[in-house]
Amino acid sequence: MADMQGAVEKHLKAAMTKIIGINQMIVSSKRSGDVIAAASRFARKENIENVAALSSTLYQLSQASARALDSSIFEFATGEKLFTVMGDDVILSAVSDASVQMGISRMYLKKFADGIDKAYKKAQASVETESKDDELASIFRSLSEGQ
Repeated sequence: MADMQGAVEKHLKAAMTKIIGINQMIVSSKRSGDVIAAASRFARKENIENVAALSSTLYQLSQASARALDSSIFEFATGEKLFTVMGDDVILSAVSDASVQMGISRMYLKKFADGIDKAYKKAQASVETESKDDELASIFRSLSEGQ
């Protein structure tokens, strides 16, 4: 899973260069709210958990409403914007400058979130397969030791 995190972080950094004004991107799990990967343009790593928690809260609030949102925008008092895009299994959060164009950024981030979501599903499936293989190996090992 560490390889998955490194690959996603590499993609996050590449995506940050394509949208001018994006300073931080975070991918977190919808189910647990845990941070899967993160990238920052500036040394602002201390607020990654806070942004992920806020994004998770926005997701939960959208689920409680009559119509679930696929994305949301939250503006901080500093003028920075938090774009939150919901995938099937992940939440992509991007913190941007106040001058970033919302429509174009949201369209690009939605496309990017869909790609990360697919990669995350593949990685989860491979981890589940590996753990099943490990379980089978331990069962067979214990059976062979018992004979």
